[in-house]
Amino acid sequence: MVSEPHVSVKQSCTGWHSALVTRAVLLGLVLTGCFEPPCEAVSEPGRPPIPCVAPVPVDSGQPVDAGQRVDAGRVVDAGRVDAGVDAGVRDAGFDAGVIVASDGGVRVIDLGVVVTDDAGVSPELGVDIGAGDEGFQIELIGVRVPALTELQADAIRNPRGTTLALGRDDSLHLSRSRADTEVQAAVVLESDDARAEFMPGQYRFRVASRDDRGRVRGGVSVAVRVFVKPRPPPGPQRLALNLFFSGSAGLTAATAPSQARLQQALRGFRDLYADAGITLEAPRLFDLPPGFSAVTSMFDVDGGSRMGASAQSLVRQSAVAPSGMNLFFVETLSLDPRLPPGAVLGVAGGRPGATMTQGTSASGVIVLFDSATFVPRMSGDVDPLPIVLAHEVGHQLGLSHVFELSGDADNMSDTPMEGEPNADANLMTPFANNEGLISPLQKTGLRRNPVVRP
Repeated sequence: MVSEPHVSVKQSCTGWHSALVTRAVLLGLVLTGCFEPPCEAVSEPGRPPIPCVAPVPVDSGQPVDAGQRVDAGRVVDAGRVDAGVDAGVRDAGFDAGVIVASDGGVRVIDLGVVVTDDAGVSPELGVDIGAGDEGFQIELIGVRVPALTELQADAIRNPRGTTLALGRDDSLHLSRSRADTEVQAAVVLESDDARAEFMPGQYRFRVASRDDRGRVRGGVSVAVRVFVKPRPPPGPQRLALNLFFSGSAGLTAATAPSQARLQQALRGFRDLYADAGITLEAPRLFDLPPGFSAVTSMFDVDGGSRMGASAQSLVRQSAVAPSGMNLFFVETLSLDPRLPPGAVLGVAGGRPGATMTQGTSASGVIVLFDSATFVPRMSGDVDPLPIVLAHEVGHQLGLSHVFELSGDADNMSDTPMEGEPNADANLMTPFANNEGLISPLQKTGLRRNPVVRP
């Protein structure tokens, strides 16, 4: 997609009031990602995973502040990925990611690899949903995908034929299905606003493939998997965390359990999600191979061009991890040289990302950790890190911004529009200096993702 990114300087993320926020709109910048100020850029995920050495399984029964150390394996050359690019088509060495067994009772339905026709759509696919199921997530991973191809779970229909998602304009969907590059996920249902349309029976959908301008593109091979979540019993659910450290600001698997800023941020993150009925499990800690402390581009084709790694190559390091939410901490997150340093505080793999498949470029969240100690710039400043963690994970689990600077809004009836009371207080406002409020429908949406377990 072509975006006109909205960028705010980092000062707005350190607790400054909105009157002091500087908003700069960069026009004419052609990207397949959308920069959203100042918390994150939701990435357009990409290429297949880089094989890594699997870690030793660990026990997660410690408090969330402790964590456990795991070595994430081998050296990768600054995130460069050269294999599998031939005349703009990525296919060599394809690996559709790693599905890690979960104890949450999630059913995995592998629909194999489909190929889109000249109209840019696959044959219709079906998945059976039972009366005891909470919802399901579709994950699409490109096998043979030309550059700048958008994939989408499209024409999603419920058993009585009601259309839940159709076309690129996800604002019109009952259950949003957003086009993403090379890796795409869609959760049904995203919101209880459409609960009346969720019923047992067979759901049908197609895979659509288009170029970045929305024109049909056929002959695209896509691996399709559906993850069906059974309705959980009453009470809190759990979210496992995998934390990956690049050595930013001295933060490693060895130092993380005693690193004051990180531990304070994890406690704040934990408290926000506890209010949503989600308990964060003790994090499992991983040291990344050298070369990932500076993320200087979104896409592999640019990886290393500015002495750093691409966001795509970094997130694919999740191939070594057990099931859970992956967070990657880096010292530099500069996705375009025209953006000011520190303007982007985090990147989510999608809305939702590929939460059930490890090792894809949509399988995690990147977070800027450029200082071991937060230093307020003025009275009242607070560290944005807890909000950034909760906000980006919210995207990864499927939440949208409550409003966009473009005027678009999410499809939840209990979240505020821009300018309404408490609009800037919601966790999913585009700005990091919010109060972390989560609406009842947002809480339901967070718990519905199949990576969140009973």
